[in-house]
Amino acid sequence: MAAGSSKSFGTLWAGTLGMVIFFSSGCRFGNYSSPTPPAPNTVYEYGTAPLSFATVVIYTTLNTDGTHQLSVNSNTPLVGIPPSVSATFSNPVALVVPTDKTLSPYFFNLANQYSLTTTLTDSTTIQDSAVGTVTPLWQNTSCLTSLQITQSGTIHPQTTESYVDANGNSQTTNGRLSLSLTVIRTIQGDCQTDLQALASCYQNNSTCDSNTYNAAYTLFDTWVHYGQVLTLDSATLAKIYGLAYILNFE
Repeated sequence: MAAGSSKSFGTLWAGTLGMVIFFSSGCRFGNYSSPTPPAPNTVYEYGTAPLSFATVVIYTTLNTDGTHQLSVNSNTPLVGIPPSVSATFSNPVALVVPTDKTLSPYFFNLANQYSLTTTLTDSTTIQDSAVGTVTPLWQNTSCLTSLQITQSGTIHPQTTESYVDANGNSQTTNGRLSLSLTVIRTIQGDCQTDLQALASCYQNNSTCDSNTYNAAYTLFDTWVHYGQVLTLDSATLAKIYGLAYILNFE
């Protein structure tokens, strides 16, 4: 898929809508937190690294078959991965499995900063789907957004490797993690005013305060600067249905 190409929303994203997203910190994905692993638990460490990154803009306009039109860049530079995502999946990444089976396992970076809950369908298979709370995108309460995410992966316990931890000690991982993340931010409602204000701030930060610029940067930069699949003209902003990406780790 090339940047700017039009693809079928139904084909590319089938099964990803209508999910529920939860995080061990109680925060939405992308928020900083300092969670403490519950005790007792088992902590596994798996080697993993980003392999490919695709960015997608989903439009309200439809194809003849009723699916949403898309702009796609399947070769987005890995440096464009949202910082909270790359921070969560440090190499190695920890997988915390609580002894209390009513609690969800979660990925946890070794710097004790970010976490993401997941589901183990067996000892080596990850399958999880979720959707976050619907909240206002910015100032207009009639413009709503939510995050939706799926995880699909495999743990390879035989593929261990050595690494040096933050204290300079040699350690060995419990295996290697292959994982695919699909993340969609839906944007729906009366959003033109908020999107235009955030776009103007992103393009010229002298026109807004730092909080607004940080929000605009987080919303747009991956798709504008790195993916180059989104332009911030009024006509394009008026037809945005969602911003999404697919990230593969190996």
